[in-house]
Amino acid sequence: MLSALETAVPRVSPAVLLSALGAIRSRPNAVRTRVFFPKGGSAKTHLADDDRLPVDAGTVGRAVAVLHAEVLRRAAERDAVEVAVVDAELDGLIAPFTERTASRALVTLPRGSELRVPEGRTIRLFLHWTESEHSGTTDLDLSTAMFDADWRRVGHCDYTALRFGGGAAVHSGDLTSAPAPDGADEFVDLDLNALADAGVRHLVALVFSFNDVPFEELDEAFAGLMLRDEPGDAGLVFDARAVEQRYDPTGRARTSVPLVIAVAGRTMRWLDVAKGVTGTCHSVARHGDGLAALAEGLTAMFASGARVGLGELAVWQAAARAATLLLRHADGSITAYRRREDESAAEFAARIGSPYAGPADGAEPDVARLAYLLRGDVAVAEGGEVFALHPAALDAARVRLLSASDVVASPAAAAD
Repeated sequence: MLSALETAVPRVSPAVLLSALGAIRSRPNAVRTRVFFPKGGSAKTHLADDDRLPVDAGTVGRAVAVLHAEVLRRAAERDAVEVAVVDAELDGLIAPFTERTASRALVTLPRGSELRVPEGRTIRLFLHWTESEHSGTTDLDLSTAMFDADWRRVGHCDYTALRFGGGAAVHSGDLTSAPAPDGADEFVDLDLNALADAGVRHLVALVFSFNDVPFEELDEAFAGLMLRDEPGDAGLVFDARAVEQRYDPTGRARTSVPLVIAVAGRTMRWLDVAKGVTGTCHSVARHGDGLAALAEGLTAMFASGARVGLGELAVWQAAARAATLLLRHADGSITAYRRREDESAAEFAARIGSPYAGPADGAEPDVARLAYLLRGDVAVAEGGEVFALHPAALDAARVRLLSASDVVASPAAAAD
């Protein structure tokens, strides 16, 4: 089997190569539920019990080594660079594959990606919608469902319960129509520290169409989150500068589940899925158990390593191409790694992140010709290649900007 795998891997697409790598390496991990993203539709997700037979750990290890070696081989075919920069905060991002997203978004955040919420900042969820002549009166509801560490429901904050935990979560109030031209807005403020004190460990955000009008019939609908430095009763109600992510619920769906928050860990995982519902009068109270199963299954799958991370892919590609790799940490500090003489790309990549770094020989980020960044705040060398989740002030005329899909697709499979 392994000899057949070695023969086949040079000819498969990058997405298939990385999908296989994630799927095989995660087999020894105990995950009760399998997750499927069917093609087409509006990103509905199907869950099923994982009843596959176990795979021998030795076989898994050998297969993963073959696939990993192919990723490094392909990366090494690109032009070599002296210095590359990788942001350690990319570790939570997932490399995008073939399934479509449910919604257009401000930031192209691949489904399953996890980002930290800085200490001391609060979250404001927001929703805006405007009815059309076709939709008629439409009642959208911004809601949150709270669960403990075992995914048992401990509460919610929505149009039926405007406050939770003495102000740990506060809803702005229920609006039941959104006539043009102004439409309507709803907000939910979240204090993660207070939520943790109230026993909440997982929080699922969602948008319901209460009276079952499909999102696509509206003239406009968008939702998202702001990261704020002020408490809920201070500052601007809506501050575009604080918007971390905005997305547009679309399609025939009547529900949208954009994200789940790990409250104690202060991380947000982007889900971007649509939950199937029937009937009308939708609410957290009605769909809470289904939300728990959906969010738990997705969280476990993404945390299992079944999807290759964009951060680890960045490290692999940089290690295969660069003589020096600069790993930039969340606090702005940099650890430099110099590839040793006769060190393979796999050995070099395995060292990245270890405390045993070598001298950088004066290498600085501004001389890098390859960079993988969370935010585009590094002035890399002119003509360099740069991926940045938030491109910021990067000049496309000065550097080659890469999308997450570009990172996955570079380089392609060998021709037959």
